[in-house]
Amino acid sequence: MGYNMDGNLILEFQTKSQAEMGLAVINAIAAAWWQSQGYTVINNQLIGKNAATGEDMPEAARTITWDTVKQSPDNTWYISSPASNPNFVNWRDHIPQGVQMPADKVFPAEWIPNQE
Repeated sequence: MGYNMDGNLILEFQTKSQAEMGLAVINAIAAAWWQSQGYTVINNQLIGKNAATGEDMPEAARTITWDTVKQSPDNTWYISSPASNPNFVNWRDHIPQGVQMPADKVFPAEWIPNQE
């Protein structure tokens, strides 16, 4: 289980399948946003740019997903919410019609295991 979300916003789903579908929607929204910023996106994969030249670096590692689906101690499933990133605060404006997403939720402190 992933516990690196303390204080951040998450989207919590009842099933892994729902979380995976939600993540796919977010990946498509994020890919469209990055493309609108001048980045190259191929198959929803963000191609990095050379910081010095601004040229695409197709051989470099690619960003392929917004997050990974994680299981909570409550046996729900969650991903990080785009609302935690200043570039994506209005991400809900781009959800396709008919798609339902859960409300943003602060990552519960009780999900972090004791570090004793």
